[in-house]
Amino acid sequence: MARDVRRGLRRGLFATALWALTGVLAGCPPQGSDARFTRPAELPSYGTVVNGYNANAGRITRLWARAVAEMEWRQEGKRRFEQGDGILAVVTPDRSAFSLGKLGNPLFWAGTNAKQYWLLDLREERLAYVGERRNPPKPPAGNKLPVPIYPPDLLRVLGIGAIDKPPDILEFGAEITRKPDPPVGWENGLIIEPPGSATRYVLDPKTFLPARIELVDAQGEPRLIARLSRFEPVKIAGQPPGGLPKIATRVEITLPETDGRMTLFLSDPSDGQERIDDDAFDLEKVKKTFRPRRVVDLDAP
Repeated sequence: MARDVRRGLRRGLFATALWALTGVLAGCPPQGSDARFTRPAELPSYGTVVNGYNANAGRITRLWARAVAEMEWRQEGKRRFEQGDGILAVVTPDRSAFSLGKLGNPLFWAGTNAKQYWLLDLREERLAYVGERRNPPKPPAGNKLPVPIYPPDLLRVLGIGAIDKPPDILEFGAEITRKPDPPVGWENGLIIEPPGSATRYVLDPKTFLPARIELVDAQGEPRLIARLSRFEPVKIAGQPPGGLPKIATRVEITLPETDGRMTLFLSDPSDGQERIDDDAFDLEKVKKTFRPRRVVDLDAP
């Protein structure tokens, strides 16, 4: 983020409302996407679908965009609404910084790197919540933050970064056996669930762009549903306008368990040349900039 991130860090342009969601959801079926697709006569293979998805998402290894978020949640029996603006920066596979503020005042800053994730709540108490990625996520005490989303889930929710393909073969002694592909389903779009990802993708059968992404629990029920639309090209330095990868500029996120909702609007997406600064992914530097009064270790007993 170079100039923009430093300016955001120093002047309080950044803030966010992402946090950890860990409750187990029971008995809520997957919800349909707003998009409507025609089922092909024959469903493509898993490998074809993954290759089609990766041909777009796998090319977005860096992302910078301006962000506006509308948040709805229930607090003390009343429906609440908040809107803010900020900046999103991502470097795959594991670095992200997402912020929201209001009237030039910082409210939240969420981020991740290879080892940690964090949320700085810069409202009255000025708290910094910190956790290790290797440990199960835990929500802040009291679950006070609106529309909680676990920060490392951000890349999957946005539909960027490549899906890993399973090994093609398994070896049994002297024999070599090809491993069967995971199934491809249909529910108003191509459905795949990459093994070990706890993620369900619903894709456009023609473009393989994601229409819906669900993060699922151990029972396969959605704990978070993201609907993606309004795809626009991501500007990449040195590449012509034609054939650029695309990203959803409207992402509607719902949390069935908490009845929370956040709609994220992105604009001016690019690969962030001269805009993405490594300081945005350094927790110690972020804390020095925003000076939280207290740090809460989410992994502490």
